[in-house]
Amino acid sequence: MTGALKLLALFVAINLLTYAAFAIDKRQARVAGWRISERSLLWLALIGGSLGAKIAQHRLRHKTQKQPFRNWLNAIVALHLILLGAGVAPSLREVAERSVAGLF
Repeated sequence: MTGALKLLALFVAINLLTYAAFAIDKRQARVAGWRISERSLLWLALIGGSLGAKIAQHRLRHKTQKQPFRNWLNAIVALHLILLGAGVAPSLREVAERSVAGLF
């Protein structure tokens, strides 16, 4: 398995785990059972599960009004988007430079 494929598998796994944690917490909230702490849910999002967290939040309608949880999760998503943009931008710049250089 290549490095990129391993990274993709890790990304999928952490997001599935995060989604599952939100689903379990939602189910436990309905039956007044043992809950997963907000801190744990946010840590899962921070270590790479922000996409799974946002999908779960939307589809399960879980923690959509809870403050400051909602703001923290949105900040994590913004951080991940900034980091993704910073990582992708150099590659895009190289492609653009090669494309422009090929015109001359």
